[in-house]
Amino acid sequence: MSIFLTILGVIFVLFILFVFFIFVVPSVPMFNGSEYINKALSNQFYYKRDKVVYVSGGNFFSLGDYEIEGADKESFEVLSYNYAKDTNHVYYEKTILKEMKPENIELLSPYTHENKKSYLSYSYIKNDQKVFYLYEPIEEADAQSFSYLQGSYARDKDALFYADSKITNIENSLTFLDNDSDAEYIKMGHKIFYRGEITEIKEPERFKLLSEDFSSDGKTIYYHAQACPEIDSASFEVINNHFEKDKNSLYFEAIKIKDSDPLSFETINNYFTKDKNQVYYFSNILMHEDAKTFDLQRAESLDDIQNLFMLHYDDAHVMYAKRTNLRHLSRSYTQYKSDIYVTNTRLIGATADDFKILGDEDSLFAQSLGKTFYFNSEIIKADFASFEPINDNFSKDKDRVYWMAKELVDVKPDEFIYEDGMYGDEINEHQATLTKHEGMNFWSE
Repeated sequence: MSIFLTILGVIFVLFILFVFFIFVVPSVPMFNGSEYINKALSNQFYYKRDKVVYVSGGNFFSLGDYEIEGADKESFEVLSYNYAKDTNHVYYEKTILKEMKPENIELLSPYTHENKKSYLSYSYIKNDQKVFYLYEPIEEADAQSFSYLQGSYARDKDALFYADSKITNIENSLTFLDNDSDAEYIKMGHKIFYRGEITEIKEPERFKLLSEDFSSDGKTIYYHAQACPEIDSASFEVINNHFEKDKNSLYFEAIKIKDSDPLSFETINNYFTKDKNQVYYFSNILMHEDAKTFDLQRAESLDDIQNLFMLHYDDAHVMYAKRTNLRHLSRSYTQYKSDIYVTNTRLIGATADDFKILGDEDSLFAQSLGKTFYFNSEIIKADFASFEPINDNFSKDKDRVYWMAKELVDVKPDEFIYEDGMYGDEINEHQATLTKHEGMNFWSE
């Protein structure tokens, strides 16, 4: 009985502590020796003894506090969730906005953070001489005439801006094509801009939005303003947030799903769909499943991460395997039946019959079927017989030295000596140059 009461007492104490930290601590104006400056506007700015400190998101536990260098405690004033000023400076979070004087300040483009809906942040701030986007100065902007438009767009008497960049001089009237706070499309004469970049939309006068992601000019379908020439414009239809179709095929976020049948397409849940021929996991064909019998119950049974593991067979196919049927060869390589997988993606060109890891279980180098691999990439020119790892990322054979899966150009294997700080600077898909972090001696004499 006494043991039961002890356990009950411990549970009660833990419950009280939980309630205290969840409901009481966030409402206390003093925390960690700090005091809110203006809790109504922001939980990121605090007085701490004789200093002003910044705490990202008000998260003392994980992120700690940072002194705002040069801040004047007596005159410090919170302007919004992310902006503040004192008698000498204007601040974005803990950063001084250089050359911006703290007079006649105007905040533009308010928005709220998803997890901080009670606080208003602003993207633009200006005074009579300067305009900033967050903490970046917009040097070309005329502060006197600068005004916020919509989304991340703004203008002055002469030019159109997106975030902190000037896009173009204003030549015609401006029209937003998506009328919401996150406006991304704006039209000026015959030009259409998307997220600050001019588009190549062929028929701007016929342009219209079909969804948040898709648009059309009557002849061509666009995904985020990029033309999708293989989609049939006349029969195109957005099905949901992920899937689309035309008379010929299904698409996953504008990517054609091979051999799909748009007429028999059916949504199972947020992850799985099917047609008369196949079952799909997002855009991938789900192998070893019967489209005729696959239903919601079967889909939900696959959500069993304790016993099932998804494997990517290739770019178009995935499958579920029982975890008990997986053989872990190292931290990176796994065997399933006769295939080798790197994390969960099949290593094409390798087989379990002769697969060999070169080194210990942490090694990323392996060989199979006469090919040499670094992690999930083949080292194209590697000599199979003479190949050997040097360390985690460097290797060599009788002819070449490699960094990861790339050949290091102009480096001879019989002269190469590895030194701390060396790495490869990528040239192309298969080549890199040998370089070293600054501050370290490169070649030993």
